[in-house]
Order: sequence, then structure tokens, then C-alpha cells
Amino acid sequence: MKIKTLFISIMLICAMGNLNAQESQSEPITLSALFEYPTVPEDIEDWTERNNWLIENFWNNFDFKQKSVGQIQLNHAFKTWTVPMRFANKDIVMKTTDKLLSKLSKNPTILYQFTKSAEEALYSPKSEIWVDEVYVKFLEAITKNKKIDEIRKIRYKDQLNKLNNSLIGNTIPDFSYINRNGESMNFKPTAQYTIIEFGHPDCTDCKISKIHLESDVVIGRLLSEGKLNVFYIIPDLDNDDWQNMVADYPANWKVGASEEAEDIFDIRLSPTFYIIDTDKKIILKNAPVEEVIQTIKNLVE
Repeated sequence: MKIKTLFISIMLICAMGNLNAQESQSEPITLSALFEYPTVPEDIEDWTERNNWLIENFWNNFDFKQKSVGQIQLNHAFKTWTVPMRFANKDIVMKTTDKLLSKLSKNPTILYQFTKSAEEALYSPKSEIWVDEVYVKFLEAITKNKKIDEIRKIRYKDQLNKLNNSLIGNTIPDFSYINRNGESMNFKPTAQYTIIEFGHPDCTDCKISKIHLESDVVIGRLLSEGKLNVFYIIPDLDNDDWQNMVADYPANWKVGASEEAEDIFDIRLSPTFYIIDTDKKIILKNAPVEEVIQTIKNLVE
């Protein structure tokens, strides 16, 4: 059934206070959809092809000549468009994104709004799905557009630099760190594969990940055989007591803190994992520790 109107519930907090500062109340309002969302033709039965069709045809009814649009409505539309990305062919997703950005390039205001929606749907820690390759295309488009103020590009340029350093298939850049003995070190993996964990010793999820890694028999064996490196890097030097906090970390892990890591790498979560090969090419990123461990086992064994 075609969706002609999108009802977005928004809670507007109205100050209903009196002399006794009573609690605020709220009331819902509704907003119309920006355009009519498409419906997949019934004769397309294959699941992948249905998602391909949605990716390619989703914006057909959108008016790209508008001066601006409602950001909340656009955010919903963009998020809806990203849902079939999980099931569509990657080349269809990339080609359609290029076509979309070609249209948006002629309208810098709308391009800026679309980039904000892309950030929320594809990059934010709250996003349901991260698709770095697609988001990079939006970042490249907005940072190259001469009609958009430079001040609006600052954070997008920073995101683009970090993502280019961190995309799967790219080579990880060199960085320096201070090891647990206080020595200045350069990142030099020596094994066939390397796990890099960016985390903090006082982070609960990091503590759990540490237990998983140090208790896994296969990971321990690969470390002892020299087939695997584990780097545990604290991506800042804000805590002066960090060296004491990592004193009990496995001796065969390379543990340290780096002032520059957050400026170089895409670190949206704590912990953030990377797996790289002997050429420092990124094989996996932003995966849970269980997937990291299983990926290493699959690669080596």
C-alpha cells in the first residue's frame, strides 16, 4: 500500500509551570511526508531485486528543486531509504548514491540537509546501520562543494579524514603511542594478523572484551606462536593513572596510550576493534569482540 502521509509523533515539551513549578506536559503534533514513498511492483518477487528496486527508485517523487525541506521529515525518509541497503547489491547502492549526489550538487542547501540526514542514519553511534562507503560519498560531496560555507564543512572534513584512514580494504596509517613502561613507541605490527583495540581500562564493555580475548585458548596460542599481535591502545592521555590500570594486562599484548589516535582513526565506540593483515590492510572494523575472535580463527586456521 502506498504511503501518502507520514505521521511523525513529536513530543513538544510545553512549560506549564506555575508558582509551584509543576511538571511539564506534552502534546503530539503530526507532520506530512515530504513525498509519496514508492511501492515495489508485485511482479518483482526476488528479495534482493525488490531491495535493489527500492534503492534505485526511492527518491523518484522527491522535488530536488526545493530551496529547503523539513529536516525531521528528511531524516525519516533517508532512514527509510537505508533499510534496503542491508539486502541490496552493493554496486546498486553505490551507483544510486552517486546519481543522488549528482542531483544534490546543484542545490547546496539540500545537499547540506541530506548530509545531516546521512550522518544520523549511517554514521551516528545511534544509527541502526553503519555504511561507511556510502557516508564517505556524502562527505566528499559536501567538502568539495564550493557553495557551502567552510565553517559548515569543518567537522565533515574531520570525519572524512578519519574514515579514509579506517575503511575496510585501506591501509592503516602509522601512529605513535606511549607504552605501559612510559616509552615512546611507533606502531609496528610483526605478525600475520593484528588485533587493535581502542578502549579504556575503566570502560565496562572494554573489561568484558579483555576477558574474552585473554581467556580464548586459540588467541593465546596464536600470540605465543607469533602469528598474532594484540595492541590495546587508549586513545587519549586524559587519565594520569592509566599505566597502573593496565598493569595486569597480558604481557604479550602491546599496551599503551596515544594522544593522536582519536585524530587519525574512526573511533565511535569504546571499545573499537580493527583487524589488519601483515600489510596493515584493514580486514574488519567496528565488530564485537566475539566476531573479532571468530574472524581471526577463520583467517589463521
